[in-house]
Amino acid sequence: MIFHITFFRARSKKRKEFFMNKEYIDFLVRAKLATYASEGDEVGEQQADGSKILEFGENGLLYVDHYHGFNPFSGWERLVANGKTVWTMNYRGEIFSERLKKLPFSEREIYDFLRQALRNIPPKYPFRGPARLEKEKFLYFNRWQRNCRGFHGNEVIIARGSKYRIIYQLHYHGGIIR
Repeated sequence: MIFHITFFRARSKKRKEFFMNKEYIDFLVRAKLATYASEGDEVGEQQADGSKILEFGENGLLYVDHYHGFNPFSGWERLVANGKTVWTMNYRGEIFSERLKKLPFSEREIYDFLRQALRNIPPKYPFRGPARLEKEKFLYFNRWQRNCRGFHGNEVIIARGSKYRIIYQLHYHGGIIR
């Protein structure tokens, strides 16, 4: 991992930098709140291959979230500006169903809590949810490194109780592209 970060920084000095401007970051937050993080039940347009696509656009900007599966699931998000993709994020997540057998929670309750966490997206780091969120039954943690230009992270949901157990985990990475 250290080699990768060093390599990225060494290359980035030689190239003209593209920075995520405030307009793009604010748009990402609005788009994520209007799509998967929204409070609606079913979101996304069903595709022939079983995947779903969520889109949000305004003022020449388009956000697309294309994902496959329910549990586990995998997908990618992209930000398109003036017809060109300028930012992407890939992710893969899973609820550990075997652990749920011993707990009084459903997958739906976990996904509902996840969407609550995603509605608390930090504007400076619009990847997933906040660093921490607590509710009656669950704890949400999100750890990331770096910034919108290039980042990676993971989020977990832990069931409260006599034994704290990780019942959900997602890994993500992404950044700007040219």
